[in-house]
Amino acid sequence: LYITSGFRSFARQDFLYHREIELRGSETEAAKWVLPAQFSHHPHGLAIDVNYPGDKLGAYWLERHGSRFGLCRVYANEWWHFEGVIAPGGICPKMAENALVDMPDTGSIS
Repeated sequence: LYITSGFRSFARQDFLYHREIELRGSETEAAKWVLPAQFSHHPHGLAIDVNYPGDKLGAYWLERHGSRFGLCRVYANEWWHFEGVIAPGGICPKMAENALVDMPDTGSIS
C-alpha cells in the first residue's frame, strides 16, 4: 500500500481539473473524476489516492480496513481515492457514484 497523491496545492488541483476537461470534453464529465480546486478535499489534506494506477489489491485492503483509521473510499468510480470522512473505528458511508455529487448545482462548474 502506498500513497500516490495526498495534499495538492490549489494550483495543482486546478491544473489537474483543466487537464481532465481536455481529456473528457466537458466540465461535467471532468468533475466526475477530478474536482475543481475549491471543491476537492486534496488541497485541504483530507484525501489520498493510493496505489494508482497499478495495484488495486492494496487499495482493496484499505477499502476493507480503512475505517479503523478513519479512511473511506468515497467514490464508486475511483478505486484509489480515500478520504478521512469518519472518526477512526466508525462506519464508512455508502459510496457516491462519482465526485460530481460533491458539486453544487449551479449550472457552470468553473
